[in-house]
Amino acid sequence: MNIEGGQCTWDFMSITFDDGTGTGVICGNNIPPPGVFSGPGPCVVQFTSDNGVTLPGFQLEYVITPDDLCIGNLCENDSECIQDDSDPRGYTCYCPAGITGDFCQSDIDECAEGFCENGICENFFPGFTCECAPFFTGDSCNLELDACFTRNAPCNLTGTDFCESLDPFLFQPPFLCNCKAGYFPDDCGISICDTENPCRNGNCFVSSQGDARCRCNSNETGSWIGQSCDVFEVSTNPGMRTFLTTLIIAAGSIALYFILSYCYKRGQVILKQHSGDDQPDTVNQHHDQFHSGPRDRSLPRVHVFKQ
Repeated sequence: MNIEGGQCTWDFMSITFDDGTGTGVICGNNIPPPGVFSGPGPCVVQFTSDNGVTLPGFQLEYVITPDDLCIGNLCENDSECIQDDSDPRGYTCYCPAGITGDFCQSDIDECAEGFCENGICENFFPGFTCECAPFFTGDSCNLELDACFTRNAPCNLTGTDFCESLDPFLFQPPFLCNCKAGYFPDDCGISICDTENPCRNGNCFVSSQGDARCRCNSNETGSWIGQSCDVFEVSTNPGMRTFLTTLIIAAGSIALYFILSYCYKRGQVILKQHSGDDQPDTVNQHHDQFHSGPRDRSLPRVHVFKQ
Protein backbone atom coordinates (compact mmCIF):
# COMPACT_ATOMS: atom_id res chain seq x y z
CA MET A 1 0.00 0.00 0.00
CA ASN A 2 1.62 3.23 -1.15
CA ILE A 3 0.78 6.14 1.21
CA GLU A 4 2.09 9.67 0.41
CA GLY A 5 5.78 9.29 0.68
CA GLY A 6 5.81 6.10 2.73
CA GLN A 7 4.90 2.43 2.72
CA CYS A 8 2.49 1.11 5.34
CA THR A 9 1.89 -2.66 5.42
CA TRP A 10 -1.19 -2.44 7.62
CA ASP A 11 -3.59 0.25 8.84
CA PHE A 12 -2.39 3.87 9.18
CA MET A 13 -3.56 7.13 10.75
CA SER A 14 -2.87 10.88 10.86
CA ILE A 15 -3.55 13.78 13.31
CA THR A 16 -4.02 17.33 12.05
CA PHE A 17 -4.21 20.32 14.42
CA ASP A 18 -6.06 23.60 14.01
CA ASP A 19 -2.96 25.56 12.98
CA GLY A 20 -2.21 23.12 10.13
CA THR A 21 0.49 21.20 11.89
CA GLY A 22 0.17 17.49 12.54
CA THR A 23 1.77 14.10 12.70
CA GLY A 24 1.66 13.11 9.08
CA VAL A 25 1.06 9.44 8.28
CA ILE A 26 1.58 6.98 11.11
CA CYS A 27 1.73 3.35 10.05
CA GLY A 28 0.15 0.70 12.20
CA ASN A 29 3.21 -1.56 11.97
CA ASN A 30 5.54 1.03 13.58
CA ILE A 31 6.87 -0.38 16.80
CA PRO A 32 7.44 1.33 19.19
CA PRO A 33 4.80 4.09 18.77
CA PRO A 34 6.16 7.30 17.21
CA GLY A 35 5.68 9.44 20.37
CA VAL A 36 3.39 12.07 21.87
CA PHE A 37 1.98 14.85 19.73
CA SER A 38 0.31 18.08 20.86
CA GLY A 39 -1.08 21.20 19.27
CA PRO A 40 -3.92 23.73 19.48
CA GLY A 41 -7.42 22.37 19.01
CA PRO A 42 -9.65 21.49 17.52
CA CYS A 43 -7.81 18.55 15.97
CA VAL A 44 -8.75 15.91 13.39
CA VAL A 45 -7.77 12.25 13.88
CA GLN A 46 -8.09 10.16 10.66
CA PHE A 47 -7.82 6.33 10.51
CA THR A 48 -7.41 4.29 7.32
CA SER A 49 -7.76 0.51 7.39
CA ASP A 50 -7.13 -2.27 4.87
CA ASN A 51 -10.13 -4.11 6.26
CA GLY A 52 -7.92 -6.92 7.45
CA VAL A 53 -8.84 -8.65 10.66
CA THR A 54 -5.92 -11.01 11.12
CA LEU A 55 -3.53 -8.44 12.60
CA PRO A 56 -4.01 -5.94 15.49
CA GLY A 57 -4.82 -2.27 14.76
CA PHE A 58 -4.18 0.95 16.70
CA GLN A 59 -4.47 1.82 20.37
CA LEU A 60 -4.81 5.62 20.79
CA GLU A 61 -4.57 7.49 24.11
CA TYR A 62 -5.32 11.23 24.11
CA VAL A 63 -6.07 14.15 26.48
CA ILE A 64 -8.13 17.13 25.33
CA THR A 65 -7.51 20.36 27.25
CA PRO A 66 -9.93 23.22 26.55
CA ASP A 67 -8.53 26.58 25.47
CA ASP A 68 -10.47 28.44 28.23
CA LEU A 69 -9.10 27.10 31.52
CA CYS A 70 -11.79 29.00 33.43
CA ILE A 71 -14.45 26.63 32.08
CA GLY A 72 -15.59 24.68 35.11
CA ASN A 73 -13.57 26.86 37.54
CA LEU A 74 -14.17 26.82 41.31
CA CYS A 75 -14.37 30.59 41.89
CA GLU A 76 -17.20 31.55 44.26
CA ASN A 77 -19.36 34.56 45.15
CA ASP A 78 -19.49 36.15 41.70
CA SER A 79 -15.70 36.41 41.53
CA GLU A 80 -13.96 36.73 38.18
CA CYS A 81 -11.81 33.95 36.75
CA ILE A 82 -8.71 35.00 34.83
CA GLN A 83 -6.35 32.52 33.13
CA ASP A 84 -2.97 32.60 34.86
CA ASP A 85 -0.03 30.48 33.69
CA SER A 86 1.80 31.14 36.98
CA ASP A 87 -0.98 29.44 38.99
CA PRO A 88 -0.90 25.63 39.15
CA ARG A 89 -4.62 25.61 38.40
CA GLY A 90 -4.08 27.66 35.26
CA TYR A 91 -6.36 30.46 36.51
CA THR A 92 -6.85 32.95 39.38
CA CYS A 93 -10.04 34.05 41.09
CA TYR A 94 -10.41 37.84 41.48
CA CYS A 95 -12.75 38.54 44.40
CA PRO A 96 -15.29 41.36 44.77
CA ALA A 97 -14.93 43.84 47.67
CA GLY A 98 -15.32 42.29 51.09
CA ILE A 99 -14.35 38.71 50.04
CA THR A 100 -11.03 36.86 50.09
CA GLY A 101 -9.56 33.36 49.68
CA ASP A 102 -8.12 31.31 46.79
CA PHE A 103 -11.63 30.76 45.48
CA CYS A 104 -13.19 33.92 47.01
CA GLN A 105 -14.93 31.84 49.59
CA SER A 106 -14.24 33.88 52.79
CA ASP A 107 -15.53 37.16 54.21
CA ILE A 108 -13.27 40.09 55.17
CA ASP A 109 -14.10 41.67 58.54
CA GLU A 110 -13.64 45.32 57.55
CA CYS A 111 -14.58 46.54 61.03
CA ALA A 112 -11.79 44.52 62.65
CA GLU A 113 -9.31 45.86 60.11
CA GLY A 114 -10.27 49.50 60.75
CA PHE A 115 -11.95 50.30 57.44
CA CYS A 116 -14.36 52.67 59.20
CA GLU A 117 -12.15 55.62 60.12
CA ASN A 118 -14.51 58.11 61.75
CA GLY A 119 -17.75 56.35 62.57
CA ILE A 120 -19.56 53.28 63.92
CA CYS A 121 -18.85 50.12 61.88
CA GLU A 122 -21.12 47.11 61.19
CA ASN A 123 -19.77 44.08 59.29
CA PHE A 124 -21.81 41.75 57.03
CA PHE A 125 -21.12 39.30 54.17
CA PRO A 126 -19.90 40.66 51.93
CA GLY A 127 -19.03 44.23 52.96
CA PHE A 128 -19.73 46.62 55.81
CA THR A 129 -21.54 49.84 56.69
CA CYS A 130 -20.14 52.86 58.49
CA GLU A 131 -22.27 55.42 60.31
CA CYS A 132 -20.21 58.59 60.11
CA ALA A 133 -19.51 61.02 62.93
CA PRO A 134 -20.41 64.71 62.42
CA PHE A 135 -18.32 66.54 59.79
CA PHE A 136 -17.33 63.25 58.03
CA THR A 137 -18.71 61.42 55.01
CA GLY A 138 -17.84 58.66 52.51
CA ASP A 139 -18.06 54.84 52.59
CA SER A 140 -15.33 54.69 55.24
CA CYS A 141 -16.14 58.09 56.82
CA ASN A 142 -12.72 59.26 55.70
CA LEU A 143 -13.80 62.46 53.93
CA GLU A 144 -13.93 65.71 55.89
CA LEU A 145 -16.83 68.08 55.35
CA ASP A 146 -15.13 70.93 57.26
CA ALA A 147 -11.39 70.23 57.26
CA CYS A 148 -10.51 73.65 58.69
CA PHE A 149 -12.44 72.63 61.81
CA THR A 150 -11.75 68.89 62.04
CA ARG A 151 -8.00 69.24 61.48
CA ASN A 152 -7.66 71.83 64.27
CA ALA A 153 -6.17 74.76 62.34
CA PRO A 154 -4.23 73.03 59.54
CA CYS A 155 -2.88 76.40 58.34
CA ASN A 156 -0.04 78.28 59.99
CA LEU A 157 -1.60 80.89 62.27
CA THR A 158 1.09 83.53 61.70
CA GLY A 159 0.99 83.50 57.92
CA THR A 160 -2.66 82.65 57.21
CA ASP A 161 -5.35 85.20 56.49
CA PHE A 162 -8.12 82.55 56.64
CA CYS A 163 -8.69 78.80 56.07
CA GLU A 164 -11.25 77.68 53.47
CA SER A 165 -12.85 74.19 53.58
CA LEU A 166 -13.35 72.54 50.16
CA ASP A 167 -15.52 69.75 48.74
CA PRO A 168 -13.84 66.50 49.91
CA PHE A 169 -15.15 64.60 46.86
CA LEU A 170 -13.30 66.97 44.52
CA PHE A 171 -10.23 68.14 46.45
CA GLN A 172 -7.63 66.42 48.61
CA PRO A 173 -6.66 67.76 51.02
CA PRO A 174 -10.11 69.38 51.29
CA PHE A 175 -8.98 72.80 52.50
CA LEU A 176 -7.12 75.86 51.24
CA CYS A 177 -4.89 78.16 53.26
CA ASN A 178 -5.25 81.74 52.03
CA CYS A 179 -1.93 83.31 52.95
CA LYS A 180 -1.10 86.85 54.00
CA ALA A 181 1.16 88.91 51.76
CA GLY A 182 4.71 87.66 52.08
CA TYR A 183 3.74 84.09 53.12
CA PHE A 184 3.55 81.02 50.91
CA PRO A 185 1.44 77.82 50.54
CA ASP A 186 0.67 75.12 51.26
CA ASP A 187 0.11 75.97 54.94
CA CYS A 188 1.43 79.58 54.81
CA GLY A 189 4.24 78.52 57.15
CA ILE A 190 7.07 79.93 54.99
CA SER A 191 7.63 83.67 54.75
CA ILE A 192 9.72 85.86 52.49
CA CYS A 193 12.13 86.24 55.42
CA ASP A 194 12.81 82.48 55.18
CA THR A 195 13.66 82.66 51.49
CA GLU A 196 15.06 86.19 51.00
CA ASN A 197 16.31 87.45 54.39
CA PRO A 198 18.12 90.78 53.70
CA CYS A 199 19.05 91.56 57.32
CA ARG A 200 22.77 91.15 58.06
CA ASN A 201 22.75 92.55 61.60
CA GLY A 202 19.15 92.52 62.70
CA ASN A 203 15.84 90.67 62.72
CA CYS A 204 13.69 90.25 59.62
CA PHE A 205 9.92 90.77 59.73
CA VAL A 206 7.18 90.78 57.09
CA SER A 207 5.52 94.13 56.51
CA SER A 208 1.82 94.54 55.85
CA GLN A 209 2.68 94.94 52.14
CA GLY A 210 4.47 91.56 52.15
CA ASP A 211 8.01 92.97 51.98
CA ALA A 212 10.95 91.78 54.06
CA ARG A 213 11.95 94.53 56.50
CA CYS A 214 14.72 94.74 59.13
CA ARG A 215 14.85 95.73 62.79
CA CYS A 216 18.53 96.62 63.22
CA ASN A 217 20.59 95.74 66.29
CA SER A 218 22.26 98.36 68.53
CA ASN A 219 24.50 98.52 71.63
CA GLU A 220 26.16 101.14 73.87
CA THR A 221 28.77 101.95 71.23
CA GLY A 222 26.38 102.53 68.31
CA SER A 223 23.69 101.16 66.00
CA TRP A 224 23.39 99.26 62.73
CA ILE A 225 21.46 101.23 60.12
CA GLY A 226 20.36 100.84 56.50
CA GLN A 227 17.74 98.68 54.81
CA SER A 228 19.89 95.61 55.36
CA CYS A 229 21.45 96.71 58.68
CA ASP A 230 24.87 96.64 56.99
CA VAL A 231 26.21 100.07 58.09
CA PHE A 232 27.41 100.70 61.68
CA GLU A 233 26.92 104.21 63.11
CA VAL A 234 29.09 104.96 66.13
CA SER A 235 27.52 107.02 68.96
CA THR A 236 29.11 110.54 69.67
CA ASN A 237 31.58 110.32 72.66
CA PRO A 238 29.93 107.27 74.12
CA GLY A 239 32.52 107.12 76.93
CA MET A 240 32.02 110.77 78.01
CA ARG A 241 28.25 110.39 77.89
CA THR A 242 28.41 107.39 80.16
CA PHE A 243 30.80 109.21 82.55
CA LEU A 244 28.60 112.32 82.79
CA THR A 245 25.48 110.27 83.37
CA THR A 246 27.16 108.38 86.17
CA LEU A 247 28.56 111.62 87.69
CA ILE A 248 25.15 113.35 87.71
CA ILE A 249 23.47 110.41 89.37
CA ALA A 250 26.19 110.19 92.02
CA ALA A 251 26.16 113.95 92.79
CA GLY A 252 22.40 114.02 93.07
CA SER A 253 22.44 111.10 95.47
CA ILE A 254 25.06 112.77 97.74
CA ALA A 255 23.22 116.11 97.82
CA LEU A 256 19.95 114.46 98.65
CA TYR A 257 21.58 112.56 101.48
CA PHE A 258 22.96 115.74 103.14
CA ILE A 259 19.71 117.68 102.76
CA LEU A 260 17.68 114.95 104.37
CA SER A 261 20.20 114.59 107.21
CA TYR A 262 20.22 118.33 107.91
CA CYS A 263 16.43 118.56 107.92
CA TYR A 264 16.17 115.65 110.27
CA LYS A 265 18.59 117.16 112.79
CA ARG A 266 17.64 120.89 112.74
CA GLY A 267 14.03 121.02 111.81
CA GLN A 268 12.24 122.66 108.94
CA VAL A 269 14.31 124.90 106.66
CA ILE A 270 12.70 127.85 104.85
CA LEU A 271 14.62 129.75 102.18
CA LYS A 272 13.46 133.22 101.32
CA GLN A 273 15.01 135.70 98.88
CA HIS A 274 14.74 139.42 99.80
CA SER A 275 15.29 142.45 97.60
CA GLY A 276 16.59 145.82 98.93
CA ASP A 277 13.07 147.23 99.39
CA ASP A 278 11.74 144.33 101.39
CA GLN A 279 10.78 144.84 104.99
CA PRO A 280 12.55 142.68 107.54
CA ASP A 281 10.87 139.34 108.07
CA THR A 282 8.93 138.90 111.24
CA VAL A 283 9.75 135.84 113.13
CA ASN A 284 6.96 133.80 114.62
CA GLN A 285 6.26 135.39 117.98
CA HIS A 286 6.37 132.06 119.71
CA HIS A 287 9.99 131.41 118.58
CA ASP A 288 13.32 133.12 118.98
CA GLN A 289 14.56 135.16 116.03
CA PHE A 290 17.53 133.51 114.47
CA HIS A 291 19.20 136.83 113.37
CA SER A 292 19.74 140.06 115.33
CA GLY A 293 21.55 143.20 114.22
CA PRO A 294 22.27 144.44 110.70
CA ARG A 295 21.60 142.11 107.80
CA ASP A 296 23.14 141.72 104.41
CA ARG A 297 20.11 142.13 102.15
CA SER A 298 21.99 140.91 99.06
CA LEU A 299 21.97 137.31 100.36
CA PRO A 300 19.10 135.01 101.15
CA ARG A 301 18.29 134.62 104.79
CA VAL A 302 17.63 131.30 106.47
CA HIS A 303 15.20 130.96 109.38
CA VAL A 304 15.05 127.73 111.36
CA PHE A 305 12.00 126.90 113.41
CA LYS A 306 11.93 124.12 115.93
CA GLN A 307 9.03 121.79 115.47
